[in-house]
Amino acid sequence: MRTNTITLIVGDRGTGKTTLVKGDKIAGVKGILDVYRKRPSQKVLIVDIFNNPAWAEIPLMQLHQLPGWKRGVYRVYHNNVDTLLAAIEANVTNTVIVFEDATKYIGTKLNVDMKRFLIDSKQKNIDVYFVFHSLAACPLDLIRITNFIILFKTKESFGDNLKNKFPFPEIPAAFERVRDHSSRYHYETISLD
Repeated sequence: MRTNTITLIVGDRGTGKTTLVKGDKIAGVKGILDVYRKRPSQKVLIVDIFNNPAWAEIPLMQLHQLPGWKRGVYRVYHNNVDTLLAAIEANVTNTVIVFEDATKYIGTKLNVDMKRFLIDSKQKNIDVYFVFHSLAACPLDLIRITNFIILFKTKESFGDNLKNKFPFPEIPAAFERVRDHSSRYHYETISLD
C-alpha cells in the first residue's frame, strides 16, 4: 500500500540518485523500484523527457497508452513538457511516478497541471519522486508540499538562500553530515512532516 507521499531526491551527478531509484543487481543494491515491482498490480512510471540511456531497459509507453494502463514499470518520453505533464495529470492514477532529472524541466515554479496533479495525489493514490541536482533547483511551491528529502552530496553551500528556502532545522545538519561523509554515495533521508 502506498502512502501518497512526495519525495525529493537531491544530489550532484554521479552520487547515486539513479541507483537509489532503480537499484543495481550487479552491485547487489536494491532500489526504490524493487519495492514496488514485487507488487503484482503495481504501476510505476518513469518520466524522462530526454530519453536518458540510464533508463533504456525500462519499456517505453506512448502518451496515448496511459488511459488503458493497468500494471507494470514503464517510462514515458516526450519532448514537449507541457503536453507530457498534461497527459499525466489527466490519465494517471494508482501509480508511483519518478520525475527523472526534474532539474531540466520543472523550473522555478510548478505549472498549473503539475500543481493540480500534486494537490490531488492522495485522491489519485499516487507516490511521487522528483530527482534534482541541487537543493537550489527545487521550486519553493514544491518544497511546501514535500514529505521527504533524500539528500546526497551537492556542489552548493548551505547559505542564507537555502536556509530561507528550507526552514527545517534537520536539513542543515543533514546537509553537513552528507557533505563531510567520506563516501561520495552517502545520503540521508529527512522527513518534513
